[in-house]
Amino acid sequence: MRQEGWENRLEELVQSKRNQPFDWAENNCVGLVAEAQLTITGKTDFPEVLENIGSKHNAYRLILKHGKNITEGANKYFKAIPITMAQRGDIVELETCEGPAVGLCIGAKAVFIGKDGLEYIPLTSLIRAWRM
Repeated sequence: MRQEGWENRLEELVQSKRNQPFDWAENNCVGLVAEAQLTITGKTDFPEVLENIGSKHNAYRLILKHGKNITEGANKYFKAIPITMAQRGDIVELETCEGPAVGLCIGAKAVFIGKDGLEYIPLTSLIRAWRM
């Protein structure tokens, strides 16, 4: 359940990530979702992701702990919804050249952690969404 005032806290989280480049150890897509879940609901299903992951290998190991891949892990904890139903604070997925990445819907666009900070992607480019 979303807590009162989550909208402002989510905006603060997004602003804090705006110029932080992707880093497997400290600033990655799964960590963004875990931080957003904590920000919006007051808890997270992925507390271990909020710690320093250390490497790409460790990140994948943590993902596999929750499912065969990011999609299966998200399906385990969140309700899948049509992308057209995604609203602010929902989790979204994008296929990248490196594989799937998760981000957050912030309205008409979604944010993902990119090499130079947040990247803003139109919802029409997404492949999946889940209700936070």
